[in-house]
Amino acid sequence: MFEKTYRVLSLVAALGVVHGRKKLQKTAFLLQHWGTDLMSRFSYHFYGPYSADLQAAVRDLVDRELLQEEQEKGSYVYRITEKGQAFIRKWEGQFGGEHPFAIPQELLERLQGQSAPFLELLSTYAFLLETGDDPEEARKKAQRLKPHLAPLVDEVIRFYEEVRA
Repeated sequence: MFEKTYRVLSLVAALGVVHGRKKLQKTAFLLQHWGTDLMSRFSYHFYGPYSADLQAAVRDLVDRELLQEEQEKGSYVYRITEKGQAFIRKWEGQFGGEHPFAIPQELLERLQGQSAPFLELLSTYAFLLETGDDPEEARKKAQRLKPHLAPLVDEVIRFYEEVRA
């Protein structure tokens, strides 16, 4: 339990401020897809990959005052609290291996700079690849599943390929 708490807190700390539950979910999925273990199970949901256990963990962290959750302009905003930062400092290095967010800050910033709809389509495409579709099948399915986001598909796939490289 402490390790998952540590990993989720580390995610929010690495991102700084997270604007929106959807953005948090999609960013977490993508980072896990690219190798950062957040100890979360994702399944496909209306807005793309979703983890009920990640949402429950976030709710618990808010209840324990390790994360701050506010509403701004109709969206939830997450920030790590001082108590959350103290938790990270206390448990850093206790779970073996390297820090869960020893990933390029540039990638975190690029993900943070994307809109929630972009991340929704990107995570859907990545989810389809992860579940066995080849790139062309994933492209077509993503466009069918997200017709309102179809104009973004080329940009999303370019982004995905750049990150993978």
